[in-house]
Amino acid sequence: MVSLRRFTSLCITFSFLVMTYTGIMLFIVPQGKIAYWTNWHMFGLSKTQYGNLHVTFMVLFLVGMVLHLYLNWNPLMVYLKNKSREFSLFTKEFLLAFGFTLVFLLGTLYEVAPFKTFLDFEADIKASWEEDGGVPPYGHAELSSLKSLCKKSDIDLTKAIASLKAKGFVDINPDSRLIDIANANNVAPNIIFNTIDIEENEVGYEEDVVKEPAISAPPQPKEGSGLGQMSLEKVSTTYGINLEKALEILKEKNIQANKDSKMKALADELGMRPMDLYKILL
Repeated sequence: MVSLRRFTSLCITFSFLVMTYTGIMLFIVPQGKIAYWTNWHMFGLSKTQYGNLHVTFMVLFLVGMVLHLYLNWNPLMVYLKNKSREFSLFTKEFLLAFGFTLVFLLGTLYEVAPFKTFLDFEADIKASWEEDGGVPPYGHAELSSLKSLCKKSDIDLTKAIASLKAKGFVDINPDSRLIDIANANNVAPNIIFNTIDIEENEVGYEEDVVKEPAISAPPQPKEGSGLGQMSLEKVSTTYGINLEKALEILKEKNIQANKDSKMKALADELGMRPMDLYKILL
């Protein structure tokens, strides 16, 4: 005869272990735009698969906990009784547990230390993947057709197709989605785009040599480029803004900032988007 108590306890234990593992993976996984753009996988699973596992095992955990409470209702009620064996909701243990939970809730919502430090650490881990895999030209660029991608990125479609075929890529169709072309060639979408982009840059460079060397202006951030997760120092080195001038502008607006301040946090204080703040700091 199967023991329902043992079965329930083991289901809760296994689901807790799986949720812990997937939770850690979701903590370090890059932002969705980066994960899909670079076809991110770790230990054979993608961001979507980790998310799906986390949700389904959360359901198993919740069902198991409800059943566990039902099977252990009497012991639970004992925890809510005082030394005189009288029911009292506000026991020392209850108040301590409730207060501890409330600290985590409010600390996270209001982003105070040490919760903010922990959340910033998570943001830094996620942002680090952008340097390794690159950032898409816009959100969910991998779902765009090759024709649409080239149009939005100011890339000549004919040259793009020619460069991809020259590099040995197959199934190149202007109406095919970038993700489909990438899957057909067993590479990530960013590899396809970088191949096109590099080829375009090489062509542009050759044309400049024939004419006159052009003074290249610093690149400009685009929507979905991860600007909000960048520090002021990173924005300064990447997009060419003057760091000292930016700090002075923020000081005039009564915003305390330093080189490590994140653009999103600063923009939130001013009630604007990171892109709008960037334009002010130029």
